[in-house]
Amino acid sequence: MSNILNEEAAVKVFNALSDKTRLNIVRELMSGEKACSELISRFNLSKSTFSHHAKVLARCGLVEFRREGKFLFFSLNREVLGGCIELLK
Repeated sequence: MSNILNEEAAVKVFNALSDKTRLNIVRELMSGEKACSELISRFNLSKSTFSHHAKVLARCGLVEFRREGKFLFFSLNREVLGGCIELLK
């Protein structure tokens, strides 16, 4: 696998994962795409708190989202996560 991340990008990902809630969101997404409402409920977060965490994860490229009607779905960008792991080797 070729490394798609540079060290600076990896630092942003690891910084995003330094928060317990964001780490748990990523862990939850390891099993597949989840609806925004499902994640909010699972972690007992307000919409604004979840939105903040989602923005941090999306800004570093670790999480992607898509809209389906009025629903929002989140998924893990495994290439970015894999790139961070590769940099550790």
